[in-house]
Amino acid sequence: MIVINSLHLLVQQQLIKINGYVIMPNHIYLLWEHLCMNGKEFPENIFEKFTAKTLINKMKQMKDMALKNYVVTTTNRQHDICLRNPLAIKVFSKEVAEQKLAYVRLNKKENSKKYI
Repeated sequence: MIVINSLHLLVQQQLIKINGYVIMPNHIYLLWEHLCMNGKEFPENIFEKFTAKTLINKMKQMKDMALKNYVVTTTNRQHDICLRNPLAIKVFSKEVAEQKLAYVRLNKKENSKKYI
């Protein structure tokens, strides 16, 4: 629900349009369209910050011992939840967008079979 809430926030703020997504156990596939930036901040940065911050707070609240696996020694954060350079592919044609959306749907179908 943390990922869903984060996406919902971006849609409400009219920063993105979601064309398709699937949430996997350890990653997500997401096909979205950037509508605008939030000041100088890109929607993906807002998504990562909101998602990571919410997840960290929830793990702290639940005293989840797995949080120690995400501790980092940088000066600007205590934990690193998201990959620093996620695999993001810009889509410039309708054909490629349809191919990516078909891939998302296939993964959604396969993922739903595993976790029912």
